[in-house]
Amino acid sequence: MQTMTKQHLWVKHVITPVEVLMDDDNQPVIIVDPDQQVIAEDNAAYGCDRCGESMVTHLNKPCEPEEDND
Repeated sequence: MQTMTKQHLWVKHVITPVEVLMDDDNQPVIIVDPDQQVIAEDNAAYGCDRCGESMVTHLNKPCEPEEDND
């Protein structure tokens, strides 16, 4: 397995619970509870989309993704 050092691609990960209902045409309708959205934003995590590491632990470390997907 070859690794490459790259610049981190920092992203914000927010996981918000949703409810999915089907409308009269059998199309999905996604419902987001505003309170759950606030909680999800408060619990957001920041990390690198390339290597998957947390910004907290890898801010000053090199990005070394296992695979080159770019």
